[in-house]
Amino acid sequence: MLYVAIPHEIHPVHDEMMDICEIRISTDLDIFDLGEFDHDFQEFFKEKNEETKQVKQAYLLTNFIGACCTDIRYHGAKYESGRNDNMKYMNYALFNIEHDQDVIVKRVKTYEPCFTEE
Repeated sequence: MLYVAIPHEIHPVHDEMMDICEIRISTDLDIFDLGEFDHDFQEFFKEKNEETKQVKQAYLLTNFIGACCTDIRYHGAKYESGRNDNMKYMNYALFNIEHDQDVIVKRVKTYEPCFTEE
């Protein structure tokens, strides 16, 4: 399962719990695929972000694209993650969806991060 990739995306700290849910997509959603649009465009999303402030400059482009997709009624965007060179997986940002209609939560599991030093 790709649950192992989620901590690389959300960067939990030592005292935070993670709730990871398995979802079922119940309808056909119109997803904007950044890789299909232009594979090189995805490189903007592979930038390492280590900012700790609320508004992160690294996310300004992604927030703009999300706002545009929302405005023209896409249900989400799909892009390749650049967080971990050892794992290749796709991220989905969903918007313009109806809870319990378009996306149904099947189960939620809570994890406590465990950090080790090497």
